[in-house]
Amino acid sequence: MRKSCSTCKCPRESHDVFHEEWVNVKDRIGCKVHLNSDLKLSTREQSISQGYSWIPGGLTPNYVQKYFSTLPASKVPKLGTPGERYRDRQLLLQLPKQDLALAYCKHVDSVHHASYEDFVTARNEIALDIGYIKVNPSNAVKCQRCKGAIGGGDIGVVAPKFGDDVMWHPACFSCDSCSELLVDLTYCVHDEELYCERHYAEQLKPRCAACDELIFSGEYTKAMNKDWHSSHFCCWQCDESLTGHRYVLRDDHPYCISCYESVFANQCEECNKIIGIDSKDLSYKDKHWHEACFLCSKCRVSLVDKQFGAKADKIYCGNCYDTQFASRCDGCGEIFRAGTKKMEYKTRQWHEKCFCCCVCSTPIGTKSFIPREQEIYCAGCYEDKFATRCTKCNKVIPSS
Repeated sequence: MRKSCSTCKCPRESHDVFHEEWVNVKDRIGCKVHLNSDLKLSTREQSISQGYSWIPGGLTPNYVQKYFSTLPASKVPKLGTPGERYRDRQLLLQLPKQDLALAYCKHVDSVHHASYEDFVTARNEIALDIGYIKVNPSNAVKCQRCKGAIGGGDIGVVAPKFGDDVMWHPACFSCDSCSELLVDLTYCVHDEELYCERHYAEQLKPRCAACDELIFSGEYTKAMNKDWHSSHFCCWQCDESLTGHRYVLRDDHPYCISCYESVFANQCEECNKIIGIDSKDLSYKDKHWHEACFLCSKCRVSLVDKQFGAKADKIYCGNCYDTQFASRCDGCGEIFRAGTKKMEYKTRQWHEKCFCCCVCSTPIGTKSFIPREQEIYCAGCYEDKFATRCTKCNKVIPSS
């Protein structure tokens, strides 16, 4: 019942194979649509003979070429091109078989069969039809979509349910909901708007996001801004129903609690147990902890909402980290606290207040100083103690 592939979990329409044989939309619809009396749908042989998987009916080869020249190249159903695969995909999306006949439905309960048939009958009689290509005979006509002119001699698309005098540019004949070209000119009308069959049906009925069928029951599940048969809102991993149960949303997919925790939940570094969805997950770099397990490795105090340090894959409170690993001042021997200004010279370091002259104890700061052995001197004290003096006047003899 899932709309995704059970093996790779890609959406069904992402796979390359959609139809095993050529499809005529009238056959796919399976009903008598109200066609213009002069309109004939193209046959498989006519389409293939001109190199396409589909061509508009009733046109000469020249007009077929003219029609396709107005469309984006990637959407022209030329055999063996992306345009052919685009048409296949749009047949699947815009004309889902489960919307067209009860025989293709697996999840419409017998009590709702009459409602389904009434829906199909009303749609086929009132809304569903196939457009056709018409050469505008003379005066310019305004395109119903872009309001641009369709000149005399130009081709346009006519949707009979809107009247034969209303036209669209071929590239403008698209669904008002999904904005995609209407596949093989098949359309529905609702409130004077143009829709593909899929989006017409969704104006009237909810569609199950899992099985892609319309929901005719009055009881269904709404979750993740989507509609679901109550039994189809399931875990993306194990397919167990989530209706009435808690679930976790991950990458736009719902998971039951068990699957989410087994697939995505992190393991606590302290106790090695899974950090469930009801527990707070505290993380640092690539490591995770339960809130109660986020403790200093040495003194075991809680580090929640506190500063901490890390060393050799372990975490420590500020005091323990400083005691074990923080660098110390070469002057007073105390550690450097976070945010403390540090003075450095070669391999030695001091607090700012400790970086002072060993004689007069004046803080040196950014002033010049002279090192001698393991001591630091300000310029004045160094000269007083070590500079060469004149034997006559006792003044310092400056070095050259």
